[in-house]
Amino acid sequence: FRKQTGLEGIEFPDLSFFMEPAVQSRAGLALRRRLLRRPDDRGPVLGINFAEHAFRSFHDRHDDTARNAFVAAVLGELLRAHPQALFVLFSNDRREWPNHPSDDRFNAIAADWISAELGPDRVVTVDAGAAYADYIAALREVDLLVTGRMHLALAALRAARPAIITMGQGRRYTSIDKMRGAFDTLLGSDQAVVSRIDDLGATAVAMLADPVAVRGRLQATNRELRRQRSKAATMVRSAVDAPAGDGAPTSARLERLRARLARA
Repeated sequence: FRKQTGLEGIEFPDLSFFMEPAVQSRAGLALRRRLLRRPDDRGPVLGINFAEHAFRSFHDRHDDTARNAFVAAVLGELLRAHPQALFVLFSNDRREWPNHPSDDRFNAIAADWISAELGPDRVVTVDAGAAYADYIAALREVDLLVTGRMHLALAALRAARPAIITMGQGRRYTSIDKMRGAFDTLLGSDQAVVSRIDDLGATAVAMLADPVAVRGRLQATNRELRRQRSKAATMVRSAVDAPAGDGAPTSARLERLRARLARA
Protein backbone atom coordinates (compact mmCIF):
# COMPACT_ATOMS: atom_id res chain seq x y z
CA PHE A 1 0.00 0.00 0.00
CA ARG A 2 2.82 2.38 0.90
CA LYS A 3 4.69 1.52 -2.31
CA GLN A 4 1.71 2.24 -4.55
CA THR A 5 0.15 5.23 -2.78
CA GLY A 6 2.92 6.84 -0.72
CA LEU A 7 0.60 6.69 2.31
CA GLU A 8 0.82 4.80 5.58
CA GLY A 9 -1.81 2.10 5.92
CA ILE A 10 -3.75 1.25 9.08
CA GLU A 11 -4.07 -2.46 9.79
CA PHE A 12 -7.64 -3.71 9.57
CA PRO A 13 -8.04 -7.51 9.68
CA ASP A 14 -10.08 -9.02 6.89
CA LEU A 15 -13.62 -9.94 7.91
CA SER A 16 -12.90 -13.64 7.43
CA PHE A 17 -10.28 -13.57 10.19
CA PHE A 18 -12.69 -12.68 12.97
CA MET A 19 -15.98 -14.01 11.63
CA GLU A 20 -16.47 -17.61 12.69
CA PRO A 21 -17.73 -19.96 9.95
CA ALA A 22 -21.27 -21.24 10.12
CA VAL A 23 -21.55 -24.46 12.12
CA GLN A 24 -24.22 -25.80 9.78
CA SER A 25 -23.16 -24.51 6.39
CA ARG A 26 -25.83 -24.97 3.74
CA ALA A 27 -23.37 -24.34 0.90
CA GLY A 28 -20.67 -26.44 2.56
CA LEU A 29 -22.96 -29.40 3.18
CA ALA A 30 -24.34 -29.30 -0.36
CA LEU A 31 -20.81 -29.26 -1.76
CA ARG A 32 -19.72 -32.11 0.53
CA ARG A 33 -22.65 -34.28 -0.62
CA ARG A 34 -21.67 -33.62 -4.24
CA LEU A 35 -18.02 -34.51 -3.60
CA LEU A 36 -18.96 -37.78 -1.89
CA ARG A 37 -20.39 -38.99 -5.22
CA ARG A 38 -17.00 -38.70 -6.93
CA PRO A 39 -15.00 -41.81 -7.89
CA ASP A 40 -12.10 -42.86 -5.66
CA ASP A 41 -9.46 -42.00 -8.26
CA ARG A 42 -10.49 -38.37 -8.37
CA GLY A 43 -8.07 -35.52 -8.92
CA PRO A 44 -7.93 -32.45 -6.70
CA VAL A 45 -10.96 -30.26 -6.01
CA LEU A 46 -10.08 -26.83 -7.38
CA GLY A 47 -12.13 -23.87 -6.22
CA ILE A 48 -12.25 -21.19 -8.93
CA ASN A 49 -13.37 -17.58 -8.83
CA PHE A 50 -13.30 -15.15 -11.73
CA ALA A 51 -13.82 -11.40 -11.31
CA GLU A 52 -13.91 -8.48 -13.73
CA HIS A 53 -11.20 -6.46 -12.01
CA ALA A 54 -8.85 -9.46 -12.06
CA PHE A 55 -9.59 -9.96 -15.78
CA ARG A 56 -8.83 -6.28 -16.45
CA SER A 57 -5.46 -6.59 -14.73
CA PHE A 58 -4.47 -8.97 -17.56
CA HIS A 59 -6.34 -7.53 -20.57
CA ASP A 60 -6.56 -4.12 -22.22
CA ARG A 61 -9.60 -5.07 -24.32
CA HIS A 62 -12.71 -5.42 -22.16
CA ASP A 63 -15.26 -7.38 -24.19
CA ASP A 64 -16.80 -10.84 -23.99
CA THR A 65 -14.35 -12.28 -26.52
CA ALA A 66 -11.45 -11.31 -24.26
CA ARG A 67 -13.30 -12.53 -21.16
CA ASN A 68 -13.93 -15.93 -22.76
CA ALA A 69 -10.26 -16.15 -23.72
CA PHE A 70 -9.19 -15.24 -20.16
CA VAL A 71 -11.41 -17.91 -18.61
CA ALA A 72 -10.23 -20.53 -21.13
CA ALA A 73 -6.57 -19.65 -20.49
CA VAL A 74 -6.89 -19.99 -16.71
CA LEU A 75 -8.87 -23.24 -16.86
CA GLY A 76 -6.65 -24.69 -19.56
CA GLU A 77 -3.50 -24.00 -17.55
CA LEU A 78 -5.01 -25.64 -14.44
CA LEU A 79 -6.25 -28.58 -16.46
CA ARG A 80 -2.79 -29.24 -17.88
CA ALA A 81 -1.47 -29.37 -14.32
CA HIS A 82 -4.35 -31.45 -12.91
CA PRO A 83 -6.16 -33.33 -15.74
CA GLN A 84 -8.61 -35.07 -13.37
CA ALA A 85 -9.56 -32.03 -11.32
CA LEU A 86 -13.11 -31.20 -10.32
CA PHE A 87 -13.81 -27.48 -10.65
CA VAL A 88 -15.93 -25.72 -8.02
CA LEU A 89 -17.05 -22.23 -9.06
CA PHE A 90 -17.42 -19.51 -6.41
CA SER A 91 -19.05 -16.10 -6.94
CA ASN A 92 -18.06 -13.35 -4.53
CA ASP A 93 -19.95 -10.42 -6.08
CA ARG A 94 -23.33 -10.58 -7.82
CA ARG A 95 -23.48 -6.89 -8.75
CA GLU A 96 -23.86 -6.39 -12.49
CA TRP A 97 -23.35 -3.31 -14.70
CA PRO A 98 -23.31 -3.01 -18.49
CA ASN A 99 -19.56 -2.39 -18.47
CA HIS A 100 -18.67 -4.52 -15.43
CA PRO A 101 -19.99 -8.10 -15.38
CA SER A 102 -20.58 -9.91 -12.10
CA ASP A 103 -18.74 -12.99 -10.88
CA ASP A 104 -21.93 -14.91 -11.74
CA ARG A 105 -21.46 -14.06 -15.42
CA PHE A 106 -17.89 -15.36 -15.33
CA ASN A 107 -19.13 -18.51 -13.60
CA ALA A 108 -21.53 -19.10 -16.47
CA ILE A 109 -18.69 -18.73 -18.98
CA ALA A 110 -16.51 -21.12 -16.97
CA ALA A 111 -19.29 -23.69 -16.49
CA ASP A 112 -20.00 -23.71 -20.24
CA TRP A 113 -16.30 -24.16 -21.05
CA ILE A 114 -15.81 -26.99 -18.55
CA SER A 115 -19.01 -28.77 -19.61
CA ALA A 116 -18.03 -28.56 -23.28
CA GLU A 117 -14.41 -29.64 -22.77
CA LEU A 118 -14.77 -32.15 -19.92
CA GLY A 119 -18.45 -32.84 -19.34
CA PRO A 120 -21.00 -31.40 -16.89
CA ASP A 121 -19.95 -33.82 -14.13
CA ARG A 122 -16.62 -31.99 -13.76
CA VAL A 123 -18.04 -28.69 -12.53
CA VAL A 124 -20.04 -27.59 -9.48
CA THR A 125 -21.32 -24.05 -8.88
CA VAL A 126 -21.64 -22.92 -5.26
CA ASP A 127 -24.81 -21.00 -4.41
CA ALA A 128 -23.90 -17.34 -4.99
CA GLY A 129 -26.48 -16.25 -2.41
CA ALA A 130 -24.64 -17.95 0.46
CA ALA A 131 -23.61 -15.80 3.43
CA TYR A 132 -19.96 -14.93 4.00
CA ALA A 133 -19.51 -17.36 6.91
CA ASP A 134 -21.18 -20.04 4.80
CA TYR A 135 -18.60 -19.41 2.07
CA ILE A 136 -15.73 -19.85 4.53
CA ALA A 137 -17.18 -23.21 5.52
CA ALA A 138 -17.66 -24.23 1.88
CA LEU A 139 -14.04 -23.35 1.13
CA ARG A 140 -12.99 -26.11 3.53
CA GLU A 141 -14.28 -28.62 0.98
CA VAL A 142 -11.79 -27.64 -1.74
CA ASP A 143 -8.12 -28.60 -1.97
CA LEU A 144 -7.04 -25.29 -3.51
CA LEU A 145 -8.68 -21.98 -4.39
CA VAL A 146 -7.69 -19.93 -7.45
CA THR A 147 -9.07 -16.40 -7.43
CA GLY A 148 -8.33 -12.82 -8.39
CA ARG A 149 -10.12 -11.49 -5.31
CA MET A 150 -8.16 -10.46 -2.24
CA HIS A 151 -10.92 -11.15 0.28
CA LEU A 152 -11.87 -14.54 -1.09
CA ALA A 153 -8.20 -15.58 -1.03
CA LEU A 154 -7.96 -14.48 2.60
CA ALA A 155 -11.15 -16.39 3.42
CA ALA A 156 -9.57 -19.56 2.00
CA LEU A 157 -6.47 -19.05 4.15
CA ARG A 158 -8.79 -18.48 7.12
CA ALA A 159 -10.32 -21.86 6.31
CA ALA A 160 -6.78 -23.36 6.32
CA ARG A 161 -6.92 -24.03 2.59
CA PRO A 162 -4.16 -22.95 0.22
CA ALA A 163 -5.00 -20.28 -2.32
CA ILE A 164 -3.49 -18.86 -5.47
CA ILE A 165 -4.29 -15.27 -6.32
CA THR A 166 -4.02 -14.11 -9.94
CA MET A 167 -3.28 -10.41 -10.38
CA GLY A 168 -1.64 -8.85 -13.40
CA GLN A 169 0.74 -5.90 -13.19
CA GLY A 170 1.06 -2.70 -15.17
CA ARG A 171 -2.64 -2.16 -15.88
CA ARG A 172 -4.43 0.17 -13.45
CA TYR A 173 -4.46 -0.25 -9.67
CA THR A 174 -3.60 -3.68 -8.33
CA SER A 175 -3.49 -5.19 -4.85
CA ILE A 176 -0.59 -7.48 -5.75
CA ASP A 177 1.85 -5.91 -3.28
CA LYS A 178 -0.65 -6.25 -0.43
CA MET A 179 -1.24 -9.87 -1.36
CA ARG A 180 2.48 -10.64 -1.49
CA GLY A 181 2.73 -9.34 2.06
CA ALA A 182 -0.34 -11.26 3.23
CA PHE A 183 0.78 -14.54 1.67
CA ASP A 184 4.30 -14.13 3.02
CA THR A 185 2.84 -13.61 6.51
CA LEU A 186 0.33 -16.45 6.39
CA LEU A 187 2.09 -19.02 4.20
CA GLY A 188 5.73 -18.02 4.60
CA SER A 189 6.07 -17.36 0.86
CA ASP A 190 4.54 -15.18 -1.86
CA GLN A 191 4.93 -17.93 -4.47
CA ALA A 192 1.15 -18.25 -4.82
CA VAL A 193 0.71 -14.60 -5.92
CA VAL A 194 0.71 -15.12 -9.68
CA SER A 195 1.07 -12.29 -12.19
CA ARG A 196 1.46 -14.49 -15.32
CA ILE A 197 -1.21 -16.99 -16.34
CA ASP A 198 1.50 -19.24 -17.80
CA ASP A 199 2.83 -19.75 -14.24
CA LEU A 200 -0.54 -20.86 -12.88
CA GLY A 201 -0.25 -24.60 -13.54
CA ALA A 202 3.21 -24.98 -12.01
CA THR A 203 2.11 -22.97 -8.99
CA ALA A 204 -0.96 -25.17 -8.54
CA VAL A 205 1.24 -28.28 -8.58
CA ALA A 206 3.60 -26.74 -6.01
CA MET A 207 0.78 -25.67 -3.70
CA LEU A 208 -0.66 -29.21 -3.65
CA ALA A 209 2.67 -31.03 -3.37
CA ASP A 210 2.43 -31.21 0.45
CA PRO A 211 -1.11 -30.22 1.44
CA VAL A 212 -0.77 -31.49 5.02
CA ALA A 213 2.20 -29.19 5.66
CA VAL A 214 0.46 -26.20 4.06
CA ARG A 215 -2.72 -26.70 6.09
CA GLY A 216 -0.70 -27.19 9.25
CA ARG A 217 1.11 -23.91 8.65
CA LEU A 218 -2.17 -22.07 8.07
CA GLN A 219 -3.81 -23.58 11.17
CA ALA A 220 -0.85 -22.54 13.31
CA THR A 221 -0.84 -19.03 11.84
CA ASN A 222 -4.57 -18.63 12.39
CA ARG A 223 -4.21 -19.70 16.03
CA GLU A 224 -1.44 -17.16 16.56
CA LEU A 225 -3.48 -14.39 14.93
CA ARG A 226 -6.43 -15.17 17.22
CA ARG A 227 -4.10 -15.08 20.23
CA GLN A 228 -2.66 -11.72 19.20
CA ARG A 229 -6.11 -10.23 18.60
CA SER A 230 -7.33 -11.44 21.98
CA LYS A 231 -4.29 -9.95 23.72
CA ALA A 232 -4.68 -6.64 21.87
CA ALA A 233 -8.38 -6.50 22.69
CA THR A 234 -7.66 -7.06 26.39
CA MET A 235 -5.05 -4.28 26.47
CA VAL A 236 -7.28 -1.80 24.66
CA ARG A 237 -10.28 -2.69 26.82
CA SER A 238 -8.21 -2.05 29.95
CA ALA A 239 -7.22 1.38 28.63
CA VAL A 240 -10.81 2.25 27.73
CA ASP A 241 -12.04 1.21 31.17
CA ALA A 242 -9.27 3.06 33.07
CA PRO A 243 -10.62 5.29 35.86
CA ALA A 244 -10.63 9.05 35.40
CA GLY A 245 -7.46 10.80 36.53
CA ASP A 246 -4.10 11.92 35.33
CA GLY A 247 -3.44 8.60 33.61
CA ALA A 248 -6.83 8.39 31.91
CA PRO A 249 -6.90 8.76 28.11
CA THR A 250 -8.11 11.98 26.51
CA SER A 251 -11.46 11.92 24.74
CA ALA A 252 -9.78 11.84 21.31
CA ARG A 253 -7.48 8.99 22.33
CA LEU A 254 -10.42 7.21 23.93
CA GLU A 255 -12.26 7.27 20.62
CA ARG A 256 -9.19 5.86 18.85
CA LEU A 257 -8.93 3.12 21.47
CA ARG A 258 -12.58 2.24 21.05
CA ALA A 259 -12.09 2.00 17.29
CA ARG A 260 -9.10 -0.32 17.83
CA LEU A 261 -11.17 -2.40 20.22
CA ALA A 262 -13.93 -2.77 17.65
CA ARG A 263 -11.39 -3.93 15.07
CA ALA A 264 -9.76 -6.33 17.51
